[in-house]
Amino acid sequence: MGIVDREGNTLYDKLVNPGRPIPSDSSAVNEITDEMVATADPWPVVWREIEPILRQRAIGIYNAEFDMRLLKQSNQVYNIPWTLEDEQAFCMMKLFAAYYGEWNPRYNGFKSHKLEYAGYVCQLDLGNSHHAIDDARLTAALLRYIASR
Repeated sequence: MGIVDREGNTLYDKLVNPGRPIPSDSSAVNEITDEMVATADPWPVVWREIEPILRQRAIGIYNAEFDMRLLKQSNQVYNIPWTLEDEQAFCMMKLFAAYYGEWNPRYNGFKSHKLEYAGYVCQLDLGNSHHAIDDARLTAALLRYIASR
């Protein structure tokens, strides 16, 4: 779990113990293994730490629908009340798609691109390890880049 402010300063950076084995295809992408999360905090502890950070804040997420769904599902698994408003989150992937302007006639909308591609197009050389904090930093840099245009 990685959270930064709009300037890219780290607000939260921790691994989460998912309470079940990490799928091998996920580990292949993010290089996070079961051994790495074995002693990490479980979701209820993490939620208690991140909820005050996210509460009453605009939240820019690359692929917001996916991440917000996972956050909500994690809360549901542990019977934790959902305290955020859906309107707090905005999708940086959709914002970049509109900024970049590549039309996708199949879906009658702008084509979505991976975060790494967005960083490449905007010449944001932050590197990306596929860890949450790196994704968050790149997303914040992308927001600043688009806002400055």
